[in-house]
Amino acid sequence: MQDYYSQEELKKLHWKERWEYEARLERERLGSLTEEELLEMVQTGATGLYYQLWDVLSEKGSLEKAAQVLWEFLHRHPGKANMLHRYHCSAALFAILGMPDPDCKNELRKKVQWDLEGEEERQSALTDLQRIIAEKTENL
Repeated sequence: MQDYYSQEELKKLHWKERWEYEARLERERLGSLTEEELLEMVQTGATGLYYQLWDVLSEKGSLEKAAQVLWEFLHRHPGKANMLHRYHCSAALFAILGMPDPDCKNELRKKVQWDLEGEEERQSALTDLQRIIAEKTENL
């Protein structure tokens, strides 16, 4: 893939190529930000269009600063419209907690990101996740 395309070239790209190109640019831009700036984006809902914020946070985020912010995002964003962001946010949070789950097999992760058993069950799972965060940050 080319490093940069002209506007005319962008118009001619297949949608998948365009998505990957724009995602790469978003990741490059986010990669230059500090953890604090990234977390502010989460808190203000400026999560981007290509889900790259979560990947960058999984690499740059610290247990001390990022874990609670990501948990709060999961807590405050119910519903189908937020499912993909919850999926990526939970992947970042579990990585920061030292519990990476690239194949999304962890049952707790499934419960906090999806609302398949209802929102009440999702919130209950978030309470369990909050306990894990508290235990891990207590031991720092």
